Amino acid sequence: MNFSSALVTFPDKEWAKSIAEEIIKKKLAACADLFSIESIYRWKGNINNENEVGAVFKIRSEDFEEFSECVRSLHPYEVPCIVSYEISNGTDDYLDWIRESTIRD
Repeated sequence: MNFSSALVTFPDKEWAKSIAEEIIKKKLAACADLFSIESIYRWKGNINNENEVGAVFKIRSEDFEEFSECVRSLHPYEVPCIVSYEISNGTDDYLDWIRESTIRD
């Protein structure tokens, strides 16, 4: 079984916490690590500089499509950042915890 870290950005902590709780409740992620970020990006021809909140979710790689669909359905952005990175190495006990935390009935 393969695991990934999925990065999602949000406009503020309230949005990040609300969506993270829903994702974890649905067992699409084992956890979400939230952190403050400053984003500089081009959107509709303008350069923007915004404070945002990033979240790194620990997920099963096979669940990425369902995870991203769920995030998109709840997210306020027109085009949210939702990307994943394969976890190539990790301790057995941590990876087991991700697996056990994302088992759905």
